[in-house]
Amino acid sequence: TATSLRVGPSPWCAMLAAMAHSTPLADRRVLIVGASSGIGAAFARAAIVDGAQVVVTARREERLHQLCEEVGGGTVVAGDATEAADARRICDSAAAQLGNLDLVLYVPGVGPLNPLEHFDADTWRRAFDVNVVGANLICTAALPHLHPDGIVGFVSTRAVGDVNWGFGAYTVTKAALDQAILAWRVEHPERRFCRVVVGNTQPTEFAHHMNAEWIGPAIQRWEKQGIPGGMMGTDDVGRTLADTFGVMLEHPDIDSREIRLDARLEAWPD
Repeated sequence: TATSLRVGPSPWCAMLAAMAHSTPLADRRVLIVGASSGIGAAFARAAIVDGAQVVVTARREERLHQLCEEVGGGTVVAGDATEAADARRICDSAAAQLGNLDLVLYVPGVGPLNPLEHFDADTWRRAFDVNVVGANLICTAALPHLHPDGIVGFVSTRAVGDVNWGFGAYTVTKAALDQAILAWRVEHPERRFCRVVVGNTQPTEFAHHMNAEWIGPAIQRWEKQGIPGGMMGTDDVGRTLADTFGVMLEHPDIDSREIRLDARLEAWPD
């Protein structure tokens, strides 16, 4: 069920009042899938502060309510995007609450850490469900409600190109997501679909899916592979995405098919 929040003052309220109707995302109708933690929650906070009309969804309803209460806005529609009926209900309810959609952002990603031979069938299925199936079910359900100048964004990963040792299921499934985005563009050239390529970001719950015994060996292998380190802050990523999508929505004749965000590794010398 959808729950509209009417909450009292919060630390975000003064900023919300000051910035509303003055940012590119102001009054935009936004659905954020995977908003209970990490990048999804950070983007939701930034979008609400910017004056967007936001619906947040994930399986953990309590976490979504905590987020909206913290920021002082937003609407909760809890559900499991990997289930077709739930994906439809989420998008239908969001559109009913907001009056159609300008932006849909699919954030969820699961990255179990194991050598390939240690992945069982259930691990593979879960990775495909979250990283690929849910994204496509949400896109299918959202398109009928999407404004003609709207955007569907999908959070992918730099790891697809890096092919990090031990992240086989993650990189394979995110590569499948990337290919699905290309297929959506081919089948719906009149629409805008944006791949969001994100590097290392903290704090998130991504590490919760890692097998602790392989973290040490994985780091050693990544160093040998020459994979860049560096870490972005989750709130910085959320703010950057809010600014970027806001500008994209203000310029509907421009199709920006990819946003790439990564940590700055070295400061400019004095």
